[in-house]
Amino acid sequence: MSLSPMTTATSVLGIKFNGGVMIAADTLGSYGSLARFRDCPRILRVNDQIAATASGDYADFQFLKSVIEQKMITEECLHDGFRLKPKSLYSWLTRVMYNRSACRGHEQQLVVTPLDGYQLVRSAVLVLIFHLVDVQYQVGTVTAEGVTIEGPIKITSDWEMAHMVK
Repeated sequence: MSLSPMTTATSVLGIKFNGGVMIAADTLGSYGSLARFRDCPRILRVNDQIAATASGDYADFQFLKSVIEQKMITEECLHDGFRLKPKSLYSWLTRVMYNRSACRGHEQQLVVTPLDGYQLVRSAVLVLIFHLVDVQYQVGTVTAEGVTIEGPIKITSDWEMAHMVK
């Protein structure tokens, strides 16, 4: 983890639904409180079973992305028929991230359909980042069929009732 982050990214949402998981992350990179970079994608498709994302210092995410991509190239070159699984990647990353701090999100067990999950993620993203004028986000979905990443999806703000807020 960087001691002096320059470009940071904010919230990441994740839910588990009946048949898979869904993650969402905005694409905004901030320099302090300045919304500096509007196109910083943070969802990575690792393979057909794994999608990864991160918040915090964007350089840390870029480092992890590079390390994971190199790991996937190495795995592919082995031609042993083994495909990296989520628990294996997690275990490997714990060694890579030794002496780095990490944070766990809030966990809640819900059983929903993929459509319900998408609507839940969309409404949560709206609440988190609606105050920003021009923002985009990505949604990654992992199911038995594989990994899909949608976006960037643009959110349009509506400030019609702002004059009524005191």
